Amino acid sequence: MKEIFLDQILSYKIKENKDYLQGGFYLIQNTVSGKKYVGKSINYMSRLKQHTFKSANKTLIDIDLNLNISEFKFYLIKDYAELEINFFNRKKESIIEQEFIYKNNANYPLGYNIRCYGRL
Repeated sequence: MKEIFLDQILSYKIKENKDYLQGGFYLIQNTVSGKKYVGKSINYMSRLKQHTFKSANKTLIDIDLNLNISEFKFYLIKDYAELEINFFNRKKESIIEQEFIYKNNANYPLGYNIRCYGRL
């Protein structure tokens, strides 16, 4: 896992991306509570920046993150290129994301992930 620093996220210019070259699975960890959130995006840096927007309070992680951003660390778990994920095999994304959610104990209430994919 590679740490991504908050200043990198905040200074990142959001770009639309549809080619999966900047995609990846990321982890956000609350360093005080230990709770984790696992996400995915075809542009993970843009998605991490969106999590920091005050108006983004759409998920549990966004609410806590915006209360005290200094309590959080950000990581790239794996980029899509490493896992050979692209437009043609993108169904793998949800399966792999679910594996990372379970591996990192990120399911609610121990973590921030509340969506469950069931048996994929």
